[in-house]
Amino acid sequence: MASGLNHLGMHRQKPPTGQAKIDEAKRRRHEADKILSPLWVLSPILGGIILFVTLFFSIFFVLEHELFGGAAAVIMIIIGLVVYVFLIAYPWYLMIKRRTEHFKRDHLLMQGVIEYLAKKQSQSETDLNQELATLRSIYSEANFEEDEKSPILYTVLAIVIPWIGILYVLYFLMKDIYSHHQRITAFMENTRIASNKLGESIVVPSWKTLEERNFVIYFLISCFCTPFMYYWMYSIIKDYNEHFKNQWRFEDQMASGSAPKYGQGRYGQPANQRRVYHTEVLSRPRQIPMSDDQTKNRCSICGNQMRYIEQYDRWYCDECKEYK
Repeated sequence: MASGLNHLGMHRQKPPTGQAKIDEAKRRRHEADKILSPLWVLSPILGGIILFVTLFFSIFFVLEHELFGGAAAVIMIIIGLVVYVFLIAYPWYLMIKRRTEHFKRDHLLMQGVIEYLAKKQSQSETDLNQELATLRSIYSEANFEEDEKSPILYTVLAIVIPWIGILYVLYFLMKDIYSHHQRITAFMENTRIASNKLGESIVVPSWKTLEERNFVIYFLISCFCTPFMYYWMYSIIKDYNEHFKNQWRFEDQMASGSAPKYGQGRYGQPANQRRVYHTEVLSRPRQIPMSDDQTKNRCSICGNQMRYIEQYDRWYCDECKEYK
């Protein structure tokens, strides 16, 4: 009996490590961090146009076809209403869903980074207690503040109670992304400090601080100028898109232990000279031929083929106009 229990214990699945959680969080990126087109703000207008067209043709059928005109008109009106409601509701559903899914993914990422650094500390003599305490504090705050909101429930709320519901959804979408952006910025900066202590080169992207939008001002403008709410939706979509793309640059360095040691290039090439980081390309550096392995490196943001620049010992993306 004891041997049987031991046999089962040997096959018991081990809990995922910190690195495995980081990799899993990155895998969920394209499921959770949806980049939405700002054109979604125009979908209610398109829905209104479609509804108007169906009403026009339904009247035409009633007047021209006495026998079947009424039935055709009812069917067309129903189709028009369904399409109209869908085009109004779907953008709200997408915005709320990606907010909730991104927060859940980030909680897993934070947990993985903390466990990864704690394990690294136990395997070395490096003191990361201060950084780990800060990271755990940020993670606890995120778990408490960033609650899960049902996309279906709040979409229905926005449609059933048009003015109050929409304002509340706009409020938490706008407030939550700014707070989350500040929180994740602090988390990544402390991760960079801890990684540097371990001898790993983590480059935090130059974060462009999201604009802190004032709900009261946006609300008052919307009261006097209702079309302003389209810009409000546009700004929220844009803020989330920018946050996602900035965070991806950091994740790519943490996933699969890709952060290079000091003295190595970004992708493991030997550094024969001191690294120089520039925010702008003042002159086109000398480009050297790339090996077969090097030609496989593509930008994680745009997918464009990157060039290895020997002078700076880094990779450069011509599409994003920046080093990776």
